[in-house]
Amino acid sequence: MKNALSFFDCNCLVGRRITRDEKEPYSLKQLEADLDYFGIAEALVTHNLSKEYDPAIGNARLLKDIRRKPRLHGCFAFMSGGTREQGPVGDALDAMLKASVRAVRVYPRLQTWQLDEWCAGDLLDALEERGIPLFIDLDQTDWREIAGVCERHRSLPVIVLSTGYRVSRILYPLFEKYENLHVDTSMYCPHRGMEDVCRRFGPERLLFGTKWPFHTPGPAITHIAYAEISDADKRKIAGDNLRRLLKGTERE
Repeated sequence: MKNALSFFDCNCLVGRRITRDEKEPYSLKQLEADLDYFGIAEALVTHNLSKEYDPAIGNARLLKDIRRKPRLHGCFAFMSGGTREQGPVGDALDAMLKASVRAVRVYPRLQTWQLDEWCAGDLLDALEERGIPLFIDLDQTDWREIAGVCERHRSLPVIVLSTGYRVSRILYPLFEKYENLHVDTSMYCPHRGMEDVCRRFGPERLLFGTKWPFHTPGPAITHIAYAEISDADKRKIAGDNLRRLLKGTERE
């Protein structure tokens, strides 16, 4: 299957999981097969070991696995820096950037820390300073925490993943107040919601995501391909918005 749009999936998780349906895929080989089948050009990938076991070990495994796979881009998991389990936060992020990994995903509820400034301020400051986009699933936080991060770190790109489709009454006021807030499209699919977001806030707020391997990519692609928005807006949502955010980590 081929697409005229250059899709760049921002929401992929690979690796074995503690609990998994026997039919659910998990390997890089299976991910690449789905990218080929659905015509997805690139994917931003986090390793499940980083989520369910240890971020440092999972990040190292991911880096090894995606080496020589140019369409797969790493997204490292990080924790707050208080215990220094990943070393000093700034040093760890600089090493990550040196390894050409340009995005961070966090799991505070699962890994027992908080996004409040007293706990995660060191991490959030370091991400903002380096222009590294922060990805977080909605089930790992809440909208009050998200608002707090966006308020205190207004140049930090914050991308909320897997929001569900009934969040617009909360999301719109936040979009109006915080230009650094984005959501992925894997589960944010209210009827004509994409059209309304583009009209009111611009297409830059939306990033294509599939929530692979839990969802098949087909519906997420269809949602963008058949949206009643311009081709230019479709290109931004399909992949160019994510490419722009990742490019923001480059420093002259």
